[in-house]
Amino acid sequence: MDEHVRISHFRNHYELTRKNYMVKNLKRFRKQLEREAGKLEAAKCDFFPKTFELPSEYHLFVEEFRKNPGITWIMKPVARSQGKGIFLFRRLKDIMDWRKGTAGKKPTSLEAQQARGAVNPSGSHDSRSSDDQKEEIPVENYVAQRYIENPYLIGGRKFDLRVYVLVMSYIPLRAWLYRDGFARFSNTRFTLNSIDDQCILGPHLPSPFVLRPSCPLAVLREHVHSTDTF
Repeated sequence: MDEHVRISHFRNHYELTRKNYMVKNLKRFRKQLEREAGKLEAAKCDFFPKTFELPSEYHLFVEEFRKNPGITWIMKPVARSQGKGIFLFRRLKDIMDWRKGTAGKKPTSLEAQQARGAVNPSGSHDSRSSDDQKEEIPVENYVAQRYIENPYLIGGRKFDLRVYVLVMSYIPLRAWLYRDGFARFSNTRFTLNSIDDQCILGPHLPSPFVLRPSCPLAVLREHVHSTDTF
């Protein structure tokens, strides 16, 4: 690419933005660190919880699940946002119930394309015929991740930070951070008492999208604050 050309995305940016690809790259980085710097240095790369991609790593997940009975896990679709498709669980039966609940659901056109790869992350289209694609049953990939049961809270609520970064290059890494970001807070105080009710995500997801769609804008704004507040 010529020096004067600018594009809005780096090539293969989805390696960081899709949940399953991001965790694969983190695991790959940890193994590389172990080879190059030793196990002691690689052990410092422990900032993300145990994570498995389903259905491809289901048996590995079940093995880990049975080693630690009673802990909480969170399931997240790899390519969705706004809290859609997320649920928490403590029993394998909950996954089976979830699979039964989704088995008969007809996916949207975009979800079906993403599930079978008709539209891949780079934006190119599948070369197979539409008849071949219709015969396939799309399977949506999820990540199962060990849930952080003792998160850092502000005012008893979970939160996340939204900041803007302009990345000029990856090698060498050059980035500019815009300091005026904002924080999003969960709409209710954090508790683990609602785990068994998969419809209650308010204490767990700091996103205004988990509120009822009919919520007034003023109510939504109560859960978003500028980082200047802190």
